[in-house]
Amino acid sequence: MNFLKTEDKHAILIQCHNKPEIVNFLIENLPSEHFDFYIHVDKKSDIFDKIVRKKNVIFSKRIDVRWGRVSQIEATLALFEDIKGKYLYVHLISGLDFLVKSPKEFIDFFKKAEGKQYIQSNPLPEKSTWSWGGMDRVCVYHPQFIIRRPTNKFWKFIRVGWREFVMRTKFLKRKRQPVNKFYGGSSWFSLTGECVQWIKEYLKAHPNYLRFFKNTVCGDEIFFSTIVRYSPFSDQIVNEPLRFMKWRNTTNGGPAEIKEEDFTHMINSIHVFARKFTSVQIIKKYLEFYNNEKNEKDCKKF
Repeated sequence: MNFLKTEDKHAILIQCHNKPEIVNFLIENLPSEHFDFYIHVDKKSDIFDKIVRKKNVIFSKRIDVRWGRVSQIEATLALFEDIKGKYLYVHLISGLDFLVKSPKEFIDFFKKAEGKQYIQSNPLPEKSTWSWGGMDRVCVYHPQFIIRRPTNKFWKFIRVGWREFVMRTKFLKRKRQPVNKFYGGSSWFSLTGECVQWIKEYLKAHPNYLRFFKNTVCGDEIFFSTIVRYSPFSDQIVNEPLRFMKWRNTTNGGPAEIKEEDFTHMINSIHVFARKFTSVQIIKKYLEFYNNEKNEKDCKKF
């Protein structure tokens, strides 16, 4: 695809499997002169034909994405492969995300970002609240078939039992690791176009890196956080993904849904995206709230 002046534009990479109306609402509300959309629709999903077709909407190769498995990483890399041109920033979001700021505020923020990389990248295990400081994810060889959502109690029992056995048995841990130090955090990010291009080139030159992650659990929360640390852009990392998410009292492996009670916190935060919205109606309520709050002349409304 040939887009004009992509170096001044943003690439929005979307991984989705349901709620096509939310994806469409985002596409319709962001100006095409500033945004291109790259969309991965889960292979299991039936929403592919329900997403709007426009010149600035590109669909990637479809992958059967399973919670916690390497397919999550592969879906993101499929989106990377379709990127053409040099974008100012590349943003990875889910199909249940929407902007917290207006398009004008969003564009102005990243114009002033001076090449910063917005991604959580916490050293493991020191700066992690995950079990075993996150090291079980990479030190244990995880057969992919045992990785299921936490709501599947049987397979969770099997996976956790295997994890605990290996982590307490030194000689069973994986020895050949692709890097000396791992970093982790949220799997959603906003990286410069140059950084994403470097990642693509690095992975082509080092196929063992992706190969290693084929037997990790929730490796997408380590894969990109680590690789950026080993890039020429490591000094530009801001340990913040700019995503508003709530994790209190969640048991299904994902964040809690956005409620009206969250609006004030969202609008006053540094975040540029919020997840997860479960309907266009709640998004419209947020936009109404936003426009009522941001009614100054120098602030463009949605």
